[in-house]
Amino acid sequence: MTPLIRAAENASPTLVNRLLHAGADADASQANGLTPLMVAARTGNLDVVRALLTRGADVNAATTEVAATALMWAVAAPHRAIVEALLDAGADVHVSTSKGMTPLLTATRNGDIETARLLLAAGADINGVGADGTHALPFAIIHGRDDFARFLLDQGADPNGAMAGVSALHAAAGVVDRWLVHWDRAHGAARRSGGRRNTGRVNLDADRRPRLVEALLRHGADPNRRITTTAMLMDYIGYPKKGAFEPFACGTGNLRGATPLWVAAFDAAGSGFYRRGDGADAERHARAGAEVIQALLAAGAD
Repeated sequence: MTPLIRAAENASPTLVNRLLHAGADADASQANGLTPLMVAARTGNLDVVRALLTRGADVNAATTEVAATALMWAVAAPHRAIVEALLDAGADVHVSTSKGMTPLLTATRNGDIETARLLLAAGADINGVGADGTHALPFAIIHGRDDFARFLLDQGADPNGAMAGVSALHAAAGVVDRWLVHWDRAHGAARRSGGRRNTGRVNLDADRRPRLVEALLRHGADPNRRITTTAMLMDYIGYPKKGAFEPFACGTGNLRGATPLWVAAFDAAGSGFYRRGDGADAERHARAGAEVIQALLAAGAD
């Protein structure tokens, strides 16, 4: 670690300026590519960020393995004033990490509408995807960010945006974690006891799903779109060659091909993903599921 990186980590503008005036390289990085500007973007001192930028720090430098930039650190924190300073200095809003995270997806995960507005105003594509094809709309929904999802729709997001073969409408209709197992593994979700992975997500509460499903349908979401990702209810028995929804299949096993209506019905029945609590919770869950099913049928779900 260089003295300048340490000073940036300590959020000390006085020490940072002293080091810069003494000839410290504003872009001197660690072996992993971490620069003083990235550290300053994370620790959140605007004066330090400005001092580094004034001395020519590369605003778009990226870490070696993950390819994260200073903008991503600032968005993740979040430090909106620093996000603005980096954008003013020419930070690239279209970059993606090696695992597919973009600045907009980072704001999406946080449910941070104000930071997202800054990114969109700076030219971020609301329908842009990360390196792995993840679209912001379903990404918002699987993280329980329904307000953010409606914000994206109002800003012109594609209502049929998808991630890992799962559309936004599928994600709104019910819990879709089963289809995201491989996506979670690729993005570093740690395995917990019992074989499940700790995704860090908070699933959308059941009684908030109907309104979101209706909003997606109003904006043109396809009620008959099918999931293209392989998934199993009992993955320990292996993967059948045919999906449960393919012609001449046995109707069990591989859940590739599920529609939003199937996801909603499965979720409403309390199967697989939903674990029943007390009677009031179960009744509320079933009632919300019925509303989702009715909305999908009214929109032409097969």
